[in-house]
Amino acid sequence: MAVGLVVEVGDPGLGAWTIEIAYDAEILSVFGCLGTKGSICLPAFGVDTVRVTGASASGLDSLDTLAIIVFTCEALGVSPLALTASVFADATLGNPQDIDVTIADGVITCEGSDPMGDANCSGTVDAIDALVVLQYSAGLIAFPTCPQYSDVDGNGEIDAIDAVFILQFVAGLIDDLPFDP
Repeated sequence: MAVGLVVEVGDPGLGAWTIEIAYDAEILSVFGCLGTKGSICLPAFGVDTVRVTGASASGLDSLDTLAIIVFTCEALGVSPLALTASVFADATLGNPQDIDVTIADGVITCEGSDPMGDANCSGTVDAIDALVVLQYSAGLIAFPTCPQYSDVDGNGEIDAIDAVFILQFVAGLIDDLPFDP
């Protein structure tokens, strides 16, 4: 499940930030983290914490996404996402000022209803899932929406072979996913 870390800041914009996202490591793990807008992601900052940190000399304003974090469900349940902003300063030249932060925590619910092969978490396995897997394996997208359902051959990698198995399943050439070659 992909989660965007989005901020909204007025003039003179966001100049520096460090934000931690804590989660329940018994329910979730981090598949990957993509920093945007000058952010650097540290997906293994702690056993149960992702850190996003960065800076912008010109200042980020309006709605900006600082990072996209993809979580994988490890167990059924609900994990809170607790955010903490240890650094949040504006882009005032020479004298950055702290910005008061209003944080909206979240939750991720891991249910057992998503089928293997459903790379985009649409609720069905179809050719679009194979396309998502191919786009990921070609480096065209950062992550499939649901990486935990994308490695259908169970080899630990999401690659074009998984897309082939998904297409074979959709066409009725194989009966089950995960496919054990």
